Amino acid sequence: MKKIIAILFSVYTVFAYAQDVHYSQMHMAPLLANPANAGLFTGNFRGIINYRDQWTSFGSPYKTFGGSFDMNFFKDPKKPIQKAHLGTGLHIIKDVAGDANYGLTNVSLSTSAILPLNETSRLAMGINTGFAQVTADITKLQWESQYNGKEFDLTKPSNEYDNLSRPLFADVGTGIIYDYANKIDNFTDDDITKFSIGLSGFHLIKPRQSILISGVDRLERKIIAHTSFYYDLPNTKMALIFNAYHFIQARASQTLVGAMARFKFKGNSKLTNVFTESSLYLGVNARIGDALIPQLMFEFFNIALGVSYDATMMSKLGKTNGMSGGYEISLRYTNVSSLFKGFKD
Repeated sequence: MKKIIAILFSVYTVFAYAQDVHYSQMHMAPLLANPANAGLFTGNFRGIINYRDQWTSFGSPYKTFGGSFDMNFFKDPKKPIQKAHLGTGLHIIKDVAGDANYGLTNVSLSTSAILPLNETSRLAMGINTGFAQVTADITKLQWESQYNGKEFDLTKPSNEYDNLSRPLFADVGTGIIYDYANKIDNFTDDDITKFSIGLSGFHLIKPRQSILISGVDRLERKIIAHTSFYYDLPNTKMALIFNAYHFIQARASQTLVGAMARFKFKGNSKLTNVFTESSLYLGVNARIGDALIPQLMFEFFNIALGVSYDATMMSKLGKTNGMSGGYEISLRYTNVSSLFKGFKD
């Protein structure tokens, strides 16, 4: 029976951790992509909540819950060229898979240094440190000793020894981003062009994550290369957005590319100087060799709600096991009020 436990958790390890934690809406999980993203945005602070339900047709879906909060320090919105300033952010994520709730909980802190190069360009460098724990609950499993000839009776003892270690381990990551915008920290103008490119590395110390006491399984290093491009179409209320992410972890790799169109409906109030622009985003991502991901996002002032669905049409694993796709929801709040007080003064 102990061999069955080992095989069971090995299978979940393949599913859950060969791919590591990931989202289809990576633009709504900036700290998961690169710790240099901490504080690298227009505003004072932002909070994001993510939820992903994957392989819903598979007995017990693979679920991911996440949240982040980040902010910047020593930034003066009145100055066209900022001095060097700092960003920091907290990121929490929890994965749950299978009947035994096999999963990972990770809490990490990202700190970044943001260095303006001129009026339009910035360089950000960040570091990520945190702790994680792998957990499982074997009491939720059914055992041979609990079968009464007709069904499994969970009130009967399983006679199985819980030999899971549930290790708590440290994790470290780092990253760098170059960011360009023809109008930095400006919500109220059209004709904006933005571009960014970054590189990050996670699990740099390859922490031991095996849930079995005798296990020596280590979390392999992960490298992420990413880029994004935003372009306001001249004399219109429409913008085009492109992004790409490439993930490498051990022998596995994955590429996520996407395009969205943004339609703006309302601008800021000229009388009150309160920014109330609302926008609708429509687009599609593609996880190369695996899925097409239509996505929709609605943005009103400083709140954004995104929804997407993974249509797993190309994955051999998905076709073989009937693990067809999953949905994802994200919610973001960005505080920008003091920026507009600065513009008004």
